[in-house]
Amino acid sequence: MQANLRKRCGEGAAHIKALCGIDCATVEIDDGGIVGGVSPCAFRERFGYELCETCDSHLRASREAYRWNGKYICFCPAGLAFIAAPISDKTGKLAGSFIAGPIVIGEPQDAPEYSDSDAAEYVSGLPVMNPETVNRIASVICSVATFVSGISPGMAGSFIYEQEQLINAISSEDKAEYDLDYPIEKEKALRSMILTHDKSGAQNALNELLGHIYFSNAFDFATIKARIIELVVVLSRAIIDAGADMREVMTLNAKYLGDIDRFTTFEEMNVWVTGIVHKFIDYSFSMPRMKHSSAVYKITEYVNANYAKKISLDDVAKKVFLSRSYISTVFKEEIGMSLTDYIREVRIERSKQLLLDNTVRIVDIAGMCGFDDQSYFTKVFHKAVGVTPKQYRERRGRVNA
Repeated sequence: MQANLRKRCGEGAAHIKALCGIDCATVEIDDGGIVGGVSPCAFRERFGYELCETCDSHLRASREAYRWNGKYICFCPAGLAFIAAPISDKTGKLAGSFIAGPIVIGEPQDAPEYSDSDAAEYVSGLPVMNPETVNRIASVICSVATFVSGISPGMAGSFIYEQEQLINAISSEDKAEYDLDYPIEKEKALRSMILTHDKSGAQNALNELLGHIYFSNAFDFATIKARIIELVVVLSRAIIDAGADMREVMTLNAKYLGDIDRFTTFEEMNVWVTGIVHKFIDYSFSMPRMKHSSAVYKITEYVNANYAKKISLDDVAKKVFLSRSYISTVFKEEIGMSLTDYIREVRIERSKQLLLDNTVRIVDIAGMCGFDDQSYFTKVFHKAVGVTPKQYRERRGRVNA
């Protein structure tokens, strides 16, 4: 990072801290790693929490902020929230980021619980903010980052990153593998990732699907445009199923589908579809309307990372630093199902993806998705989906066939 940019970053971080009441620091990034800057979080240094990897956490947050429209709200291993906003150099490359936090999102009872009394006292003194306030502050910090950079992180960062990923996905595909059939398996994988709030998995599945659409239709613009319209409809249905408000999604959908006729080049359509993907997937994965979004996010993140293992309520409570009773009440209130039902849903969705791969035995899929044995897996799958795993595989995911 150049000296003048570093100076502007320091001034910007100081202004953010003074105005927002949140600790803020700048991290510098070069060649894929953090090379300078100061962490705003004293938790690890003061209490030695064994899972805290400050640099790694801040690096991941910085990359995600660069990738997702210039801001990113995340949770560290200790259960505290941070805001990241990317800082670009004059070429648009990620040079660093503002890291603001830690924060407790939600109500005071949403704060992580610790057995160490000193740690508990430290956390009790942190700012407590509702999700809307945190989102507004994140937008302000993103604006400061844009001013400091002299270039919009959302355009120079997120757009370039996603276009690069899409181009790489398309270029790396083997044209010979494609046929004229629509890739229903890839579409189902995308929908499954959205339903289980797996943002990274959803983006990867989408890139694969777009690559298939381009190559399988021999880059015929009119045909690809029709396939993209279908894809927008698929995304719309998936984020509604994932909990988004139907009226809001349909309003966005009508606007987007009204735009597509004006495109005449692949470049224009790529920019457009990238914007839709950001809007839809971000809309699906953000939970600003939830009173206890911090707690719900931590719980779903843990389940998605550990569904292959045995998961008990005690396990979840210990890992996300919340009480059993609080988790049960909040999760049911916000998601509309019990934690047990949610874990089962994640496992079923993951198993659907694996069943479309004929090289993986059903008995192995049962174990990979957290079921004790194949018999129990078959029973649970049949009850949830309406067919057995074997029938689902034979029908290539077409349940009503």
